[in-house]
Amino acid sequence: MSRTDRLLNLVTTVFGFFIFFLHPLYADTFIVDTTSDSSGHSLFWAIGQAQQYVGPDTILFNIPQSDENFDGHVWKLLIRQPLPELNDDATFIDGFSQPRNQGETNGDGLELELHGEVCLGNAPGLQINSAHNKIRGLAIGGFNGSGIVLQGASAQEDTIAGCYIGTNGAGTDSLANAGDGIECKNAAGRNVFGGKTAADRNIISGNKWYGMRFEKSCGNIIIGNYIGVDATGLVALPNGGSFKKYAGIIISFDSKHNKLGDGTADGRNVISGNYRTGVRLEYSGTDS
Repeated sequence: MSRTDRLLNLVTTVFGFFIFFLHPLYADTFIVDTTSDSSGHSLFWAIGQAQQYVGPDTILFNIPQSDENFDGHVWKLLIRQPLPELNDDATFIDGFSQPRNQGETNGDGLELELHGEVCLGNAPGLQINSAHNKIRGLAIGGFNGSGIVLQGASAQEDTIAGCYIGTNGAGTDSLANAGDGIECKNAAGRNVFGGKTAADRNIISGNKWYGMRFEKSCGNIIIGNYIGVDATGLVALPNGGSFKKYAGIIISFDSKHNKLGDGTADGRNVISGNYRTGVRLEYSGTDS
């Protein structure tokens, strides 16, 4: 090989490495097939993979009934270490993708419960720091922090729908998060919680602090949710826990233009049964 050929090969190789490392990884779909968070294609693994890919990613579930944490009704995902934070935009975690139990069904409840009772530290169930993410069909409870936290100016236009935050998968009993059900703070805004169909309804009940907390958070839409009651909407399942002093929803610290309900029957929220206030607006600058 001539000196010219060797030089050409070297340039081609260097250029190839340059393009490889500059070129972004692209979107993909990741399948969760185990309730463990330390082996196989776990939820921890799937979120970690999704955060490495630029652009939209989808996380689906296909956990077999032979999994050791399937109890005949639901699959219990035991979260022993804090899940990776959602820092990349447009991650879709679809709990409704889990094939429904064909034995003893869970009725109209959810198939997947995220259990944080053995999770280290005060981490929330899910931490969202980015935009256009969507979380559906998960029961999230037992965490030392809040169920879901949306934080920072980049957390815009996210959607939380069809989730049970602070209850079991049936929506009948408390699976309390030690903090709030959902926190939206530090300029996170224009997010949507719930929807106008039963499938999009969040049940945000049984948490030890507030059901929903908004601080310096503007332009959010809260529609069609049950807050402080069970899945039937008829039985109290209070937010506030043993403290008995927290609200269903608190909007405070310069939070503006947040909308509860949309003026239609399908878009109304049922906010009842909480230990103290149903809806609380607090501090100057909280308006509109």
